[in-house]
Amino acid sequence: MSRKKKKVKCSKSLTNKLDIKISDISSNDIEEYLDLGLLLNGFDFVLSGIEYVVNDSNPSNKKFAILHLSAGIDIVFKAFLRDFDWTQLYRDTSKADEPSFKSGEFIGVDSGELRRRLKSECLVVFTKKQEKVLKLLRRKRNLIEHYRLKDSVSSLKTLFADSLSVLIDFITENILKEGHPLTEDQRSMLECLKNKSLGFGEYITKRNQKISNKLIGKCVVECPSCRQKALVIDNDTLICEFCGYMDPDGFDFIDDYLLNILEVTKYMCQKQEQTYPVFDCIDGCGGRMIEGKENFFCINCGSIFKNEDVVFCSECNEPYRRLEMNCDLPDPMCDYCYSELEARFE
Repeated sequence: MSRKKKKVKCSKSLTNKLDIKISDISSNDIEEYLDLGLLLNGFDFVLSGIEYVVNDSNPSNKKFAILHLSAGIDIVFKAFLRDFDWTQLYRDTSKADEPSFKSGEFIGVDSGELRRRLKSECLVVFTKKQEKVLKLLRRKRNLIEHYRLKDSVSSLKTLFADSLSVLIDFITENILKEGHPLTEDQRSMLECLKNKSLGFGEYITKRNQKISNKLIGKCVVECPSCRQKALVIDNDTLICEFCGYMDPDGFDFIDDYLLNILEVTKYMCQKQEQTYPVFDCIDGCGGRMIEGKENFFCINCGSIFKNEDVVFCSECNEPYRRLEMNCDLPDPMCDYCYSELEARFE
């Protein structure tokens, strides 16, 4: 049964959108007025998050930006999943029934399982980049809920730009192109989201242009906070010129980079018997070197090494320069291990 809703304008807060006073509503009408619909609720949460980033000057309120953005995207996903099969909104689908669904008193699916069901049940396709953005958004939300938030406004804006892009692509590919009709209110809010997304994109472009001269001739890698290639490593100092992320000793950076950029942790590497991508610098500076997506780089001296210039020793499994004389052996060895092997036969 469809319900008549008041027209929603996305430029105002939720209470202003409704343009009503609770005292003017009878008890029978409360549900009618407050039910904006699942899709509109999702849009409204996202727009609320944008307001916290753009217009709220209180730093402590920035956490609501992430919370509302994450919640809003999940609600939009749930709206799509509900229209496909409402029982899929339950964590345990065997417990799905109409009374609990109508009352909303059930344990729902979590964010990760929600995406898995969209892919398996609805055949929704997320690119690797989109999956990475959604995981990062959820990770930041978890940090707020359980631990901490260490982000600048610039970092939040890049996250919003990427997340809004994922959301708009999802709506375009799976709702609009599939012929699912939107109400006038839903279309109005969607246009607001698109306009806000363009604004964030323009900010990122202008910010990168502004800092471009500061990156020339420097060791520059992807920042684990804003994900822009703008973090400069210079004389044991790590600072992102885009968002201001800074780590004096590099310990936090290693964990942040592995988790947010490479999507691994030391525990994951041990459990899956994979090589932990942090080594002693092969330039001999005594610092720590990370195997990144495109190359190896030292977080202390700022040296960068192409992947093809680095060889792993067959004995100690540590990296070394391809320039060393023993790299072309069938089982390449670093100079130290090769010297040890020669000494055994003397």
